[in-house]
Amino acid sequence: EEIVEEGGKRPGYLGVRVVEADIAGDEEGGEIETIEGVVVTSVVPGSPAESIGLEAGDIIWRFGSETVLTSASLRDRVSSSAPGSLVNITFKRGSRQIDENVRIASRSPEQLRQAQFMVQPEEIDIRIEMIQREIDRMEKELKRLREAR
Repeated sequence: EEIVEEGGKRPGYLGVRVVEADIAGDEEGGEIETIEGVVVTSVVPGSPAESIGLEAGDIIWRFGSETVLTSASLRDRVSSSAPGSLVNITFKRGSRQIDENVRIASRSPEQLRQAQFMVQPEEIDIRIEMIQREIDRMEKELKRLREAR
């Protein structure tokens, strides 16, 4: 167990930034599908996430034996994992489901503080795309409700 100078256990580190993915996605054929998990918005170069091939746009829905539904739940599970431990991650890329084992790393408290304030351009693009999909879904639902009157 690695100890931080301040006296606590060093949190586990994966090297991804994510947002919730529990929005409705418009599937071909007009059906609406609820997406569960968290969408990767960016991957830190040289991180454990990069080593297993995670990419922006992937949807992480399982960490170890537990389903991931929120960015907070993934953050909590990763940070409570011991640095050096091996954890299975299940994610979707398009229609493919991918299972990979990742070795959890650690970062210093200073690196953790710095990372909280970094926003990558691809994160903004993915968030805009997710918001647009939700707007489109809501417009379709509103149209359906108006036609039902």
